[in-house]
Amino acid sequence: MEQGLDELINFRKNALAFYSPYVFIREIKPFDQFDLFVKRRIEEFGTKDSCLQFAVTVDGANFVFLYEYLTWDSNHFERKCYKLFTVLYSQENAPALVKAARIFKDKLFQVEPCYCFSEIPAEDIFLIQALNEAGFKLVETRLHYFRKKLEDFTGEHYSVRSARAEEALVLSKVAAQSRNEYDRLHADYSFSDAEADHYLATYAAASVNGFCDCVIVPNVPNLPVASFLAYDVYEKISPNHYLSVMYARLAAVTSENRGWYVKLLTEFMQRAKEQKASYVKITTQSTNKTVIKTFEKLGCSLGAASHILTYNS
Repeated sequence: MEQGLDELINFRKNALAFYSPYVFIREIKPFDQFDLFVKRRIEEFGTKDSCLQFAVTVDGANFVFLYEYLTWDSNHFERKCYKLFTVLYSQENAPALVKAARIFKDKLFQVEPCYCFSEIPAEDIFLIQALNEAGFKLVETRLHYFRKKLEDFTGEHYSVRSARAEEALVLSKVAAQSRNEYDRLHADYSFSDAEADHYLATYAAASVNGFCDCVIVPNVPNLPVASFLAYDVYEKISPNHYLSVMYARLAAVTSENRGWYVKLLTEFMQRAKEQKASYVKITTQSTNKTVIKTFEKLGCSLGAASHILTYNS
């Protein structure tokens, strides 16, 4: 490949800025976000064992696929699992990109069974179309909401506490029972409902055991623990900016705790206010209209949209 990686990156710089997980933060300009959160991520590919590059030239156009081997997912699903971060190129040649994506797919899926997914910001529509044509299917449209000025939040307080280690099994069952047919795994016919349920159950148990910074549950006498909200705290997202983010990762509620999703989310906001967080971030599917209304009632705004594409052997 004659072209250097920097040339390919520079051509894609405008679209790549939207790959930042903090694209909704206006205090950091888009090109600064690219340098801080995207370029550094790109530089990991080809330098770490699990972060891989696949370079190919098609019809005179150069392409570099940046993808990651997911060890935990591979062990969990007993199949090779990968996540495609993005594709680098220096010209918008749709037929060549589609051919390149098919070559990448064929190379990756020589070993079976195998699964690959990618989360691509909606703004990178050219790449999305090419991957679709190459055989990657859409399984989820994801919306990323945020709220700032948490010092102005005036929601109620509810009695909650941190989940205990011995409650991991209980909360894993809560997660499995709170099936969302539109999330990445349940919406993908490559997985059975049982596989998708088991994944959520494992994620919930891992969250209690330290995978997430905190898991909160109701703390009400005689009320069973049948709901939870897991979140992470990023105290300083950039060495150049004194900004912190609290990110709600996963929440689940069964009928025994009906109404507690709003209460847990409200208390999450209260904690962010008390900790003087700069932002909170919450993610859901575009199909989840009820949750979106809840976000908006709590003062959250839409910050970004992304699409989940998958291919399975």
